[in-house]
Amino acid sequence: MLSNTSSLPPPGVDESSFFRFVFVRHPLRRLVSAYLSKFVRAARSASDEERRAYHRPLLRFLRRRSKEGRLPRHATFGFPDFVDFVADEVTRGKMSHGTFHWAPLSRMCALCEFRWGSHHIL
Repeated sequence: MLSNTSSLPPPGVDESSFFRFVFVRHPLRRLVSAYLSKFVRAARSASDEERRAYHRPLLRFLRRRSKEGRLPRHATFGFPDFVDFVADEVTRGKMSHGTFHWAPLSRMCALCEFRWGSHHIL
């Protein structure tokens, strides 16, 4: 993944013959996939350490959002809670563990800095 502009051609290079393309998944598919992978399937297969790394920021968000400032001992969360958590992270510009699985691609790479020419969506 392109993470900075150092991969861009240097000034003065004729880019007219370049053919550029990028494959991205639909943002909602990425969101559902991240939830299923990191919160549903991980509950059964990931190590405790890995699971806690993903769950901690979400549970912290849910505590902050709750009226009492705490959650029941065996609190559960669903996809709507996850969507609220992701929206909060994006809005605040906060990156927790695993964010690259669900953050908008425009926040994580330099795709917008390319001069793409014509755009085609498949």
